Amino acid sequence: MPDNSVPLLTPQTLLKFAVLVAQHEATLWHDRIPSHTSVLTGSQYVEELLSSGNPTRIFDVLRMPLPTFFTLRDWCIEHDYLQPTRQISVEEQLVIFLKTVGENASNRMAQERFQRSGSTISRVFNKVLDAITMLYPTVVTQPNGDTIPSRIRNDPKMFPYFKGCIGAADGTHIRAHIAESDAVRFRSRKGEISQNVLGICTFDELFCYVLPGWEGSSHDTRVLQAALAADLRTPPPGCYYLVDAGYGIRAGFLPPYRGVRYHLNEQYQSQQKPENKEELFNLRHAQLRNVIERIFGILKRRFRILRTPPEYHFSTQVKLVFALTALHNFIRLNSDEIEDNTRKRKWTDVENEDGSQDSVGMDSVGNEPLGERSEGTDIDGAKQMTQLRERIAEDMWRDYNLYLERLRR
Repeated sequence: MPDNSVPLLTPQTLLKFAVLVAQHEATLWHDRIPSHTSVLTGSQYVEELLSSGNPTRIFDVLRMPLPTFFTLRDWCIEHDYLQPTRQISVEEQLVIFLKTVGENASNRMAQERFQRSGSTISRVFNKVLDAITMLYPTVVTQPNGDTIPSRIRNDPKMFPYFKGCIGAADGTHIRAHIAESDAVRFRSRKGEISQNVLGICTFDELFCYVLPGWEGSSHDTRVLQAALAADLRTPPPGCYYLVDAGYGIRAGFLPPYRGVRYHLNEQYQSQQKPENKEELFNLRHAQLRNVIERIFGILKRRFRILRTPPEYHFSTQVKLVFALTALHNFIRLNSDEIEDNTRKRKWTDVENEDGSQDSVGMDSVGNEPLGERSEGTDIDGAKQMTQLRERIAEDMWRDYNLYLERLRR
């Protein structure tokens, strides 16, 4: 007959069972311990920060001077994008967002600092993100070319040669958090998962156009073509943006001579002089175009969330680029101060975010170009830009040699 008796529990088994019960009880007790018990609540922290009177501390948290912060607050309230609630003021809502994007703070870190629940932090972040995004059409506007930028007008090396130049365009990669199934498309040539962002700026270090959201594997030229097919206006007649050699030549976009290498840092360090009109043109072209490298660098240093893959839905990551470029412009337009120490850097070279050096005669995928190419179907526009570049180079080279001759006398 089968043995239906219940086996006796050994002392070892009873001990293991007791340990498991104790651990379970400890977990339940731990979960019942309040976590938001700081003597300094979120609202008190914000009040103490804003009234501290220390401009460095305020800037480190807000990424902008205090008067600019209050201007931003008033704009959000005036346009009804943000309103205080019974629990949280507009100031605290903004500080939660700014501390998150400025320091790349996680939701859990924000919970600890502001003594709020994770759902509250998430809700406030997205609400402020929507509000800041609404700034974009107000402060990011494409130039009409009716004035010559002072950066060019006041520099005899640039004027009158580049009098039609209204800004510079380039692409940058911002690391992205993507589903594994889409990783291949978003993997850049450097092996990082990123979105390719087209940026165009003026010489006042203001963004005038951005197009985020493209896969990291996309070529810069393809992104520019998509922008022109969407809402990027071709510069008016006689005006143009400076681009690198990888974009090719087209109406409204002026690249350097292809196949002519010229490193800005080499020229400064060795006092090497240009040997022909192409080298001189490329040198001065790079000196002007590095404004787009500089503005990307400032943007990523100000808002550290752009330097690591943020774990948000990709649509939120795209919206962040629109919002933070708009916020960059808002700060520049509403502040007379030098915003951060990075602005004091001597920008005499063209440096990418990864520290690599840009060669103005190389295309954006690192291949040696074998001659000029035009982009798109506007052959006449490309021909006109080629002729314009040749005229600028010849005039510049002639005046440069006259200058050297006067020095030798």
